[in-house]
Amino acid sequence: VAGTLEAFSLKAGAAVKKGQIIAELKNVQLEIQKDEYISSLDSAKAALDLAKAELQEDILAAESKLLSIDKSRLAIRQKELELELENKTLEHQKELHTLGGVTDYSIEQAKLNLSASKTNIDILKKELEISILGFREKDLRDNGIQPSSDKEILKKQIIDLNTKRTKAKVEQAEAGVRACMKQIEAVNILIDKLHIKSPVEGILGIKYYENGEYIAENQKLATIIDTSSVYVVISIQEKDMVNFTKGTKVMMNIPSLRTRLSSSITEMSPIADPQSGNFSVKVEDRK
Repeated sequence: VAGTLEAFSLKAGAAVKKGQIIAELKNVQLEIQKDEYISSLDSAKAALDLAKAELQEDILAAESKLLSIDKSRLAIRQKELELELENKTLEHQKELHTLGGVTDYSIEQAKLNLSASKTNIDILKKELEISILGFREKDLRDNGIQPSSDKEILKKQIIDLNTKRTKAKVEQAEAGVRACMKQIEAVNILIDKLHIKSPVEGILGIKYYENGEYIAENQKLATIIDTSSVYVVISIQEKDMVNFTKGTKVMMNIPSLRTRLSSSITEMSPIADPQSGNFSVKVEDRK
């Protein structure tokens, strides 16, 4: 990642451990970008909360509508019972009329009341037909949903159908939150790259930049010599080469380090040095 070198205090020859932070870069653009993504995340979360609130309101509205439908059905049933009673009353009045116990006006008034009751019931039924639109089993089937025979499950199916739009808004808002979180995660990865870590345990060889300098992305900042695996290079005279092959076990004595190492030959040069006539042999020492 590009950035300005803020801290690189290690000197050449310093020992470093694998994963150790050896330098710090600063990239203002990435920090601004992260702040923008955090602000976008806050907005996305607010939009999600609003969508969830709308969904809850729609659920309550659907439940209220179902109760209102049940109430309308009960009201129609009550009116139908009253109509039956009015019919019976009219029949009794007709019998009394034949005996002269009820006037013609009373009969006509009873007929008029009966007709008004029938009309009122028809109006209530039409209003019920209008109010149940979207709340019928037919509406479920039209939307590819098989109505359940269980009343509670059927109720949930109807509520789900009538909150389909707001549920989609919630899902869209949730997707917006996830997208913002992904953006923050991505920029955090880039910001973490501003903390330059040693990929190996070794020795700092060369520094190519000093504090305050701008480093473009993918540029070499330093060279670290990996000391987890080193080679001992041995020169062997031509006459002695017949005694060695790749894999030959050797014991090396290093007096300056007061160390003796046991290893094996890993590489052999097939060509002798033209000046000395010696062959180079590499012995690997892996920690």
